[in-house]
Amino acid sequence: MRTRRPAPWLLCLLVAALWPAASGFARPEPEPTPTEDFILRGKWHIDFNKPDSVLRLTRDPKKGQSARGPDPTPFHAGDLGVQRPSGAAKKAVKFKIHRDAGDFEFEGEANASAADGRFVFMADDDFEGNPSLEQLYFMTLYDVNFEFIRNLQSLISGQKPTFDQFVAMRMYGVDNGFLFGLKSLGYATVPVQDAITIRKNGLTLDDARKIKAGRPAITLQELAREKPPGK
Repeated sequence: MRTRRPAPWLLCLLVAALWPAASGFARPEPEPTPTEDFILRGKWHIDFNKPDSVLRLTRDPKKGQSARGPDPTPFHAGDLGVQRPSGAAKKAVKFKIHRDAGDFEFEGEANASAADGRFVFMADDDFEGNPSLEQLYFMTLYDVNFEFIRNLQSLISGQKPTFDQFVAMRMYGVDNGFLFGLKSLGYATVPVQDAITIRKNGLTLDDARKIKAGRPAITLQELAREKPPGK
Protein backbone atom coordinates (compact mmCIF):
# COMPACT_ATOMS: atom_id res chain seq x y z
CA MET A 1 0.00 0.00 0.00
CA ARG A 2 1.34 3.42 -0.88
CA THR A 3 1.91 5.94 1.88
CA ARG A 4 0.41 9.34 1.08
CA ARG A 5 2.84 12.04 2.20
CA PRO A 6 1.40 15.07 4.04
CA ALA A 7 1.65 18.46 2.36
CA PRO A 8 4.92 20.43 2.92
CA TRP A 9 3.17 23.15 4.93
CA LEU A 10 1.74 20.52 7.29
CA LEU A 11 5.20 19.01 7.82
CA CYS A 12 6.51 22.46 8.77
CA LEU A 13 3.77 22.87 11.40
CA LEU A 14 4.47 19.42 12.85
CA VAL A 15 8.21 20.07 13.07
CA ALA A 16 7.65 23.44 14.73
CA ALA A 17 5.30 21.90 17.30
CA LEU A 18 7.59 18.98 18.17
CA TRP A 19 10.98 20.71 17.97
CA PRO A 20 11.23 21.75 21.65
CA ALA A 21 10.57 18.20 22.83
CA ALA A 22 12.81 16.42 20.38
CA SER A 23 16.53 16.37 19.91
CA GLY A 24 16.01 15.51 16.25
CA PHE A 25 13.47 14.11 13.86
CA ALA A 26 13.48 11.29 11.36
CA ARG A 27 13.31 11.85 7.66
CA PRO A 28 10.04 10.83 5.99
CA GLU A 29 10.23 7.17 5.06
CA PRO A 30 10.27 6.39 1.31
CA GLU A 31 7.15 4.96 -0.23
CA PRO A 32 7.17 1.16 0.23
CA THR A 33 7.60 -1.01 -2.84
CA PRO A 34 4.38 -2.87 -3.75
CA THR A 35 4.28 -6.60 -3.14
CA GLU A 36 4.94 -8.98 -6.03
CA ASP A 37 1.16 -9.32 -6.45
CA PHE A 38 1.15 -5.74 -7.75
CA ILE A 39 4.25 -5.88 -9.97
CA LEU A 40 4.60 -6.86 -13.63
CA ARG A 41 7.82 -7.29 -15.56
CA GLY A 42 8.58 -7.73 -19.21
CA LYS A 43 10.34 -6.54 -22.35
CA TRP A 44 9.86 -3.31 -24.28
CA HIS A 45 10.65 -2.50 -27.91
CA ILE A 46 10.57 0.51 -30.26
CA ASP A 47 11.20 0.05 -33.99
CA PHE A 48 12.65 3.30 -35.32
CA ASN A 49 12.29 2.06 -38.90
CA LYS A 50 8.50 2.24 -38.63
CA PRO A 51 6.87 5.66 -39.12
CA ASP A 52 5.00 5.61 -35.80
CA SER A 53 7.88 4.31 -33.58
CA VAL A 54 5.31 2.99 -31.10
CA LEU A 55 6.36 1.57 -27.72
CA ARG A 56 5.37 -2.10 -27.47
CA LEU A 57 5.39 -4.12 -24.27
CA THR A 58 5.54 -7.89 -23.84
CA ARG A 59 4.70 -9.00 -20.33
CA ASP A 60 6.54 -11.95 -18.81
CA PRO A 61 4.11 -14.87 -18.49
CA LYS A 62 3.16 -15.91 -14.99
CA LYS A 63 3.86 -19.47 -13.88
CA GLY A 64 1.65 -21.80 -15.90
CA GLN A 65 0.74 -19.14 -18.49
CA SER A 66 1.63 -19.26 -22.17
CA ALA A 67 3.72 -16.52 -23.74
CA ARG A 68 1.88 -13.30 -24.56
CA GLY A 69 1.98 -11.22 -27.70
CA PRO A 70 3.12 -7.59 -27.48
CA ASP A 71 0.73 -4.97 -26.08
CA PRO A 72 0.49 -1.86 -28.28
CA THR A 73 0.54 1.36 -26.30
CA PRO A 74 -0.42 4.99 -27.04
CA PHE A 75 3.21 6.08 -26.64
CA HIS A 76 5.60 7.05 -29.41
CA ALA A 77 9.33 7.36 -28.90
CA GLY A 78 9.11 11.15 -28.91
CA ASP A 79 6.48 11.12 -26.14
CA LEU A 80 8.95 9.32 -23.88
CA GLY A 81 12.00 11.41 -24.66
CA VAL A 82 13.68 8.45 -26.36
CA GLN A 83 15.87 9.86 -29.11
CA ARG A 84 16.95 7.84 -32.14
CA PRO A 85 20.75 7.54 -32.01
CA SER A 86 22.82 7.62 -35.16
CA GLY A 87 24.81 4.57 -36.17
CA ALA A 88 24.76 0.93 -35.14
CA ALA A 89 26.47 1.38 -31.76
CA LYS A 90 24.04 0.86 -28.88
CA LYS A 91 23.58 3.48 -26.18
CA ALA A 92 22.03 3.02 -22.75
CA VAL A 93 18.54 4.48 -22.28
CA LYS A 94 16.37 4.86 -19.22
CA PHE A 95 12.94 6.46 -18.79
CA LYS A 96 9.82 6.36 -16.60
CA ILE A 97 6.05 6.76 -16.86
CA HIS A 98 4.25 7.99 -13.74
CA ARG A 99 0.45 7.88 -13.49
CA ASP A 100 -2.19 7.73 -10.74
CA ALA A 101 -2.72 3.99 -11.32
CA GLY A 102 0.95 3.01 -11.28
CA ASP A 103 4.52 3.57 -12.44
CA PHE A 104 6.63 2.10 -15.25
CA GLU A 105 10.42 2.03 -15.15
CA PHE A 106 12.33 1.21 -18.35
CA GLU A 107 15.98 0.39 -18.96
CA GLY A 108 17.68 -0.79 -22.13
CA GLU A 109 19.70 0.14 -25.19
CA ALA A 110 19.06 1.96 -28.46
CA ASN A 111 20.72 2.43 -31.84
CA ALA A 112 19.57 3.84 -35.19
CA SER A 113 17.35 0.82 -35.89
CA ALA A 114 15.60 0.06 -32.62
CA ALA A 115 15.46 0.42 -28.86
CA ASP A 116 14.64 -2.37 -26.44
CA GLY A 117 15.15 -3.60 -22.92
CA ARG A 118 13.31 -4.55 -19.75
CA PHE A 119 10.51 -2.83 -17.83
CA VAL A 120 8.99 -3.06 -14.38
CA PHE A 121 5.40 -1.97 -13.70
CA MET A 122 4.49 -1.16 -10.08
CA ALA A 123 0.75 -0.75 -9.60
CA ASP A 124 -0.91 1.52 -7.05
CA ASP A 125 -2.34 -1.16 -4.78
CA ASP A 126 -4.38 1.51 -2.95
CA PHE A 127 -6.36 2.75 -5.97
CA GLU A 128 -9.99 3.30 -4.98
CA GLY A 129 -12.32 0.53 -6.16
CA ASN A 130 -9.69 -2.22 -6.03
CA PRO A 131 -9.02 -2.74 -9.74
CA SER A 132 -7.04 -5.83 -10.69
CA LEU A 133 -3.35 -5.75 -11.56
CA GLU A 134 -4.16 -6.11 -15.27
CA GLN A 135 -6.67 -3.27 -15.08
CA LEU A 136 -4.14 -1.04 -13.29
CA TYR A 137 -1.59 -1.89 -15.99
CA PHE A 138 -3.87 -0.66 -18.79
CA MET A 139 -5.20 2.23 -16.69
CA THR A 140 -1.62 3.44 -16.38
CA LEU A 141 -0.93 3.02 -20.10
CA TYR A 142 -4.06 4.97 -21.07
CA ASP A 143 -3.97 7.38 -18.13
CA VAL A 144 -7.25 6.57 -16.39
CA ASN A 145 -6.67 9.02 -13.55
CA PHE A 146 -8.64 10.41 -10.63
CA GLU A 147 -9.43 13.66 -12.45
CA PHE A 148 -10.76 11.84 -15.54
CA ILE A 149 -13.08 9.68 -13.41
CA ARG A 150 -14.22 12.63 -11.28
CA ASN A 151 -14.97 14.88 -14.27
CA LEU A 152 -17.20 12.24 -15.87
CA GLN A 153 -19.65 12.08 -12.98
CA SER A 154 -21.92 14.91 -14.13
CA LEU A 155 -22.37 13.33 -17.57
CA ILE A 156 -22.84 9.69 -16.57
CA SER A 157 -25.19 10.20 -13.64
CA GLY A 158 -26.60 6.91 -12.40
CA GLN A 159 -24.03 4.81 -14.28
CA LYS A 160 -21.14 2.90 -12.76
CA PRO A 161 -18.63 2.18 -15.52
CA THR A 162 -16.21 -0.69 -14.95
CA PHE A 163 -12.48 -0.08 -14.96
CA ASP A 164 -12.32 -1.88 -18.31
CA GLN A 165 -14.84 0.63 -19.67
CA PHE A 166 -12.77 3.52 -18.33
CA VAL A 167 -9.76 2.14 -20.21
CA ALA A 168 -11.82 1.78 -23.41
CA MET A 169 -13.08 5.35 -23.04
CA ARG A 170 -9.51 6.63 -22.91
CA MET A 171 -8.40 4.29 -25.69
CA TYR A 172 -11.09 5.42 -28.17
CA GLY A 173 -11.42 9.07 -27.12
CA VAL A 174 -14.70 9.10 -25.20
CA ASP A 175 -14.30 12.19 -23.05
CA ASN A 176 -16.55 14.87 -21.60
CA GLY A 177 -16.68 16.73 -24.89
CA PHE A 178 -17.82 13.65 -26.79
CA LEU A 179 -20.47 12.72 -24.20
CA PHE A 180 -21.75 16.31 -24.05
CA GLY A 181 -21.87 16.41 -27.86
CA LEU A 182 -24.05 13.28 -27.97
CA LYS A 183 -26.38 14.78 -25.38
CA SER A 184 -26.64 17.94 -27.46
CA LEU A 185 -28.09 15.79 -30.27
CA GLY A 186 -31.12 15.14 -28.08
CA TYR A 187 -30.11 12.00 -26.21
CA ALA A 188 -31.04 12.58 -22.57
CA THR A 189 -29.01 9.63 -21.36
CA VAL A 190 -25.82 8.37 -23.00
CA PRO A 191 -24.88 4.83 -21.86
CA VAL A 192 -21.12 4.57 -21.60
CA GLN A 193 -20.94 1.35 -23.61
CA ASP A 194 -22.88 2.89 -26.51
CA ALA A 195 -20.52 5.87 -26.54
CA ILE A 196 -17.52 3.52 -26.60
CA THR A 197 -18.99 1.50 -29.48
CA ILE A 198 -19.73 4.66 -31.48
CA ARG A 199 -16.10 5.78 -31.21
CA LYS A 200 -14.77 2.24 -31.72
CA ASN A 201 -16.67 2.11 -35.03
CA GLY A 202 -14.89 5.28 -36.08
CA LEU A 203 -17.74 7.78 -35.79
CA THR A 204 -16.93 11.38 -34.87
CA LEU A 205 -19.39 13.91 -33.46
CA ASP A 206 -19.68 15.45 -36.93
CA ASP A 207 -20.55 12.01 -38.34
CA ALA A 208 -23.19 11.55 -35.64
CA ARG A 209 -24.70 14.98 -36.40
CA LYS A 210 -24.96 14.19 -40.11
CA ILE A 211 -26.58 10.80 -39.47
CA LYS A 212 -29.00 12.32 -36.94
CA ALA A 213 -29.91 15.11 -39.38
CA GLY A 214 -30.88 12.55 -42.02
CA ARG A 215 -32.60 10.20 -39.57
CA PRO A 216 -33.96 12.31 -36.68
CA ALA A 217 -35.59 9.32 -34.97
CA ILE A 218 -32.44 7.19 -34.82
CA THR A 219 -31.78 5.82 -31.35
CA LEU A 220 -28.39 5.86 -29.67
CA GLN A 221 -28.23 2.06 -29.89
CA GLU A 222 -28.87 2.26 -33.64
CA LEU A 223 -26.27 5.01 -33.97
CA ALA A 224 -23.78 2.72 -32.23
CA ARG A 225 -24.18 0.24 -35.12
CA GLU A 226 -23.47 2.85 -37.80
CA LYS A 227 -20.21 3.25 -39.71
CA PRO A 228 -18.71 6.58 -40.77
CA PRO A 229 -20.54 7.99 -43.85
CA GLY A 230 -18.85 7.04 -47.10
CA LYS A 231 -17.01 4.04 -45.63
